[in-house]
Amino acid sequence: MKLGVITACWVYKLSNWDASTPWGAAQDRFEESWTPSDLDSLLAHIKSLSFDYVELWRATGGFERWDDAQLAAVKQSFARHSLTLASYCVGGISPDTDIEAAYQYAHKLGAPMCTGYLSNENLEATSARLARACERYGMSYGIENHGPQHTVDSPDDILALAARYPGLLGACPDTGIYYNNRAEVVKVVDALKGITIHTHLKDIDSTGHSCGVGEGLLPMREIITVLRDAGYAGVYSVEREAQGDPASLLRHSADFIRSVLPYGGTG
Repeated sequence: MKLGVITACWVYKLSNWDASTPWGAAQDRFEESWTPSDLDSLLAHIKSLSFDYVELWRATGGFERWDDAQLAAVKQSFARHSLTLASYCVGGISPDTDIEAAYQYAHKLGAPMCTGYLSNENLEATSARLARACERYGMSYGIENHGPQHTVDSPDDILALAARYPGLLGACPDTGIYYNNRAEVVKVVDALKGITIHTHLKDIDSTGHSCGVGEGLLPMREIITVLRDAGYAGVYSVEREAQGDPASLLRHSADFIRSVLPYGGTG
């Protein structure tokens, strides 16, 4: 079992945990002041919450701006805290994204893959550029669903891209986003299980916001069991972005996932 967390869970850390802060503004605060030393402290905290894998969200990873010495410090922090870098989350890929620069940076970090949404604008050309970058750096890209209006979102479309670029493009299902977009999440996860290379396990409460895994409205036990029974070998990565410090909910999420994986079950 590979149990992880995405550092985007701390998006509101520099905004006094105020979730009413616009996402872009919260992200900008990291760009303005975040350092490898700050990340080191966060990684120590993540380890104390009993996670072993970390998906590094670009806002906490230098926005592709940190130099080689700073990236070396990041890698030393991962080693010092006995954590494994599971992925570099680029946020998303659009036609104007400098895919080469993002992948070069992720490769320097030692990430095995990148994750994020994939814009459906100029999809053929963008996905081809993305696949070439994956091949060049020996990495892959986990496509995260971000809604059907502007991004590649449906299982059929993600499956088609994975078939066109096998071993390079795969799925990173965000369970919470699928739920809020009224998808049948278990069916979606089941449809994508063969090409799923990473996950964003996000539970949703009655207000529509993310909460601790196993505390919300999604059948998380069944979702996790579908992946386990399919032989999923990737990271079960917890994602929770809402009001307040997420520490206690993340600890609960880790305990919940551990309770499911050895035994399975539904509900």
